[in-house]
Amino acid sequence: WAWALAASAAGSAISGAQASMLGPPPADPAGLASSAIDTCRNATREYAITAPTFSVGTVVCVYGDINRDMAAAFLQLDLADARAIVVSSPGGSVASALDMVEHMGLDRQTLVVDGLCASSCANYLFLAARWKIVPEQSLVGWHGAPPNPRAWAPPAEMPAQAAAFAIDTMWRSEDFFYRVGVSDRVARETPE
Repeated sequence: WAWALAASAAGSAISGAQASMLGPPPADPAGLASSAIDTCRNATREYAITAPTFSVGTVVCVYGDINRDMAAAFLQLDLADARAIVVSSPGGSVASALDMVEHMGLDRQTLVVDGLCASSCANYLFLAARWKIVPEQSLVGWHGAPPNPRAWAPPAEMPAQAAAFAIDTMWRSEDFFYRVGVSDRVARETPE
């Protein structure tokens, strides 16, 4: 089992003093990832759970496209005793991902990637977690953050309510990247 463990601020270097403020990393990251993923997979098989978001004991399972339904289910979960949030998502709605992050709180949870965490999953859920565990054969992919709200103007044919929602989501995204200490360029710019 190969794995990667990253701390908050998108895996930037962390000093000993900063690490003590974050609290200790999971004692056995590979074991935690393996047991948490097994918990989620077994629950879907054994109990025929088809909900996109559910919890089993101290493990929260988030599988599928991030949308309003997933966010609504996630907001109902008590995360206080969660030892891991397992995600497998190609991404989805920025607004819904930001709602989920607000419920997670910044820098409090351990997130385990089961296969794929891309787009809104990587841009928001992954970055919001204190500890990130990416097992071998899993992938995290950033892309597609909303445009910079300072440089965006809604198309003339866009209804006012939709334009207001879009601009609000853009500002929420900007604020999120600022609060986690990561440049939004990680999701907006393509490497050359």
